[in-house]
Amino acid sequence: MTKDSIAKDGSIEDRLTGVVGYLLPLAASAPGYPLWIGLMIIPFAAYVLFIFTRPPATVPPAIYNLFMHDAAYTAVMVGGTLSLLGSIVYMHRQRGTGLIVTGPYSIVRHPQYSCMIATTLAMTVKSYVLASLTRGPSWTSPYVMVSIWIGLLVVYVLLAAVEDIHLSHTYPDQYACYVRSTSFLFPFLPRRGLVMEATAAAVVWTVILVVWIQVDIALMIVW
Repeated sequence: MTKDSIAKDGSIEDRLTGVVGYLLPLAASAPGYPLWIGLMIIPFAAYVLFIFTRPPATVPPAIYNLFMHDAAYTAVMVGGTLSLLGSIVYMHRQRGTGLIVTGPYSIVRHPQYSCMIATTLAMTVKSYVLASLTRGPSWTSPYVMVSIWIGLLVVYVLLAAVEDIHLSHTYPDQYACYVRSTSFLFPFLPRRGLVMEATAAAVVWTVILVVWIQVDIALMIVW
């Protein structure tokens, strides 16, 4: 393949930009705020639907074990949910002021997606550990649970990437500066292009999931 053909094909980011170019007119023709809320909620709703497809025989203990049995899981799930609601309220109050780069948006560029990922990550770890060790009340099998969460992670990374491209075209100069100072979906990660950022964020979140599961299983075995 020659250099000319490579240039003609374009980079992955250029191709994403082309796809977004077709999608944005459709998004612009629909109510913006409800559309965004819908796109954000659909992956989470699908995740919850898969979890509760095959409920255990003893539902109340399962709910208690999933949400209330361990303070660490509860803190992450409740904290993630409250942070999600707070970032949505903050965004709503800042609407009409241009590009939002303060508040939760000074930590990551897409705080809502990060909160959803963190909340469901805690739920996934909890369900995995319960199903693997105790064989007690659990909503679905451990590996199915992890697979569903990884699918949700990929969807949120892609949605965040589409938003990044859209905002970079809407606020070209401002967003370029914003990208240089604020990480994509996980704080403090290097900022070296959208594809690299998206990949790094997905890898880091997945590593956190795996490490948390292994540590929790080891602690439960010891105790």
